[in-house]
Amino acid sequence: MSKIYVTGFNGYLGSALCKHMFDKNFIKIGNPKKKYLQTDILKDLPNKVDSDAICLHLASISGEQSEKNKELTFETNVELTKRICDLNFNKIIFFSTSSVYGSSEKILKETDDVNPTNYYTETKILAENIIKQSKTNIILRMSNLMGISPNMNWNLFVNQLIKNIKKNKKIEIFNPYQYRPFLNISDAVNCLSNIIDERKVEGIFNFGFTDMNYNKTEILTTLKKIFKNFNYRTSFEGDKIYPSKPRDYKINCEKIKKFFQKKTGLLETFKQLDKINLN
Repeated sequence: MSKIYVTGFNGYLGSALCKHMFDKNFIKIGNPKKKYLQTDILKDLPNKVDSDAICLHLASISGEQSEKNKELTFETNVELTKRICDLNFNKIIFFSTSSVYGSSEKILKETDDVNPTNYYTETKILAENIIKQSKTNIILRMSNLMGISPNMNWNLFVNQLIKNIKKNKKIEIFNPYQYRPFLNISDAVNCLSNIIDERKVEGIFNFGFTDMNYNKTEILTTLKKIFKNFNYRTSFEGDKIYPSKPRDYKINCEKIKKFFQKKTGLLETFKQLDKINLN
């Protein structure tokens, strides 16, 4: 069985992958006892790997931290990627973001131009270009994830909405008519298992479902089917984290759909999150 090296194994998606694909020969890169921002992951890379080894490269700095600490962001998102490619893995699966498309009115395919709107997406595009030079590369431009993971991320839009409703907190929705793609994390894990096992797949993939592009107003409408009484305020002042260049886009995911086994919609995801005890 091929060894599978995993960066970012302690994160939201990485922890879910390692839990659900326990039969895989995972080798975790990094220190599980430290928060990622406190770990020099470059020092944890192996000196060499087997000729059939695979790397799942999830580790990155994103969101507010990527703007506050650009030096660490570049080291993690770009330099680490280059070091991984230098190890000559048989296959690298790189986790990019669909946010590299920026804003567009059309439904975007993998061949469409990218338009970075912040430092995080700039570094992801740099990393994609490095990955493209590797032996066998798979670049996944991820949808916005939601749902349950061993290491929950409550800052993600849908997850945060549910948490705030359950805790009766104030809800403020920025740019309610902006579109983004969404994907339940359990569907992502199942799809990734198929991609790892498939020998002949490579290239860039929009990762999600074409019919799971939603604006925030549509999400709130679906949410009211479960939570009847919650209040929110909308704002058109801009994105809270990236105020100058808001993200507004939809992606076409036809290229990846054969690897998905199931699709968990918004309503089912809300029900799953509602069952979590936050006390």
